[in-house]
Amino acid sequence: MSAIDDPTERPQTLQRPRGGVDPVAVVAVLGGLAAIVTLAVGIPTWIPLWFAVIGMFAGMVSVLRSRPSAARWLATVGIVVSAVPFAMFFFFITT
Repeated sequence: MSAIDDPTERPQTLQRPRGGVDPVAVVAVLGGLAAIVTLAVGIPTWIPLWFAVIGMFAGMVSVLRSRPSAARWLATVGIVVSAVPFAMFFFFITT
């Protein structure tokens, strides 16, 4: 039996969680919240959408570079929060 077939010799694919919150994840959440607030207040739609795009991009970067941790969860929340203005945008157009 070769070393690659031996399950005790295989590398672990799961990464151990590490603590801390990535500042980029915080930027993602803040970008999404800023987009929601500015869109709800009535500021022209391109400004909130730029906030949402920045928040979504920062969230995706943070998810890709972080190991399983609070930073990944916060970045996922940032992506979801940044997606909300895109849904809100269609309601503002149709009404």
